[in-house]
Amino acid sequence: MIWKNLFQYRVFGENTSGASSDIKKALNSINRSKATVLRTMNIAENLNKVYELELQRGWMARLDFSKSLYQKNYISALKFLSSFWSKPFPVKDKLKELARFFGVLILGTKRFL
Repeated sequence: MIWKNLFQYRVFGENTSGASSDIKKALNSINRSKATVLRTMNIAENLNKVYELELQRGWMARLDFSKSLYQKNYISALKFLSSFWSKPFPVKDKLKELARFFGVLILGTKRFL
């Protein structure tokens, strides 16, 4: 069924909108992604898909982390990074976001768009 394929697409994070060329565009992209994840979380919750719901919560934490970084709210970014680390994502993804955090601190946000 189409809805099942769409759900798989949303749940497993293949719904990217691509790279952004500046902070404003990146924040707009994050906000659009957050709206999509929120809807997907509602679907997962309604279908009682516990694991998928946790993944979506992880995606939301990851998006909130990125948004906080781009807004230079580093304390908030650390909180969202911690939340992301508690979700069922590969260690590789978690280390990537940790590296992004320190990279932004050292080199600035524009290097990580």
